Amino acid sequence: MKRTLIFLLATAPLWAADFIVSRQSFPPEADGAVRISRYCAAEPDGILLFHPHENEYTAKQTAFHTLARRKRGCLLALEQSGSRYLTFPTETAAVQADPNRIYTAAGRAQNPAAETLAAFAEILQTRFGNTKLIIALHNNTDAATDIESYAVEALAGADAQVAVNPERDADDYFYVNSDAAFEFFRARGFNVVKQGGSVPDDGSLSVYAARTGLPYINIEAEFGHDAEQQEMLDAALEFAAQGK
Repeated sequence: MKRTLIFLLATAPLWAADFIVSRQSFPPEADGAVRISRYCAAEPDGILLFHPHENEYTAKQTAFHTLARRKRGCLLALEQSGSRYLTFPTETAAVQADPNRIYTAAGRAQNPAAETLAAFAEILQTRFGNTKLIIALHNNTDAATDIESYAVEALAGADAQVAVNPERDADDYFYVNSDAAFEFFRARGFNVVKQGGSVPDDGSLSVYAARTGLPYINIEAEFGHDAEQQEMLDAALEFAAQGK
């Protein structure tokens, strides 16, 4: 109990103590296991906030703040050592994996822990299956992949749709898999890209979501862009409320 409390205080604001928290370890009972942590404010509402990269702290704090303010909804967060990458055991050594590259066989193929990753991904996919919308929350760095990258390269597939608002920071953008979401965010002046059907299979959640028909919105914001990420998450929840 003491260990759990210390960990919670280290990763969540003090007012997050009111959340209903449950955790599942993977592999079970292993030292340094990945914690699949679920934070809920009152009752779930069918919208799952998902935070896969533990070092992307702006995104996680935005999620906590939103749950506390709305007093409903859940956040699923992957927690281990504070890094972007998760570490998994194999028979010979521990190996790292990007938790956004594990959802398809192609994404796992080159990793020595492919079988372990498949089992881990299956647990997450079961969690995703009980939701009507996943909102993934990410942070990026200045001058990395941004909305303009999608405008000049086929990163989201040759048939991807891209809307760029030059008045907004190029690092702050939505990545979606439905026409309705694309038009909603474009009409409100956000940077947004809709993944195309020809997107390469990199094992990402967006690829898995498209294959399985799972409604998916990814919110990308630069580290430290708290206000921008909050505005974007509020817009995503407004979209979800319309039931499109």
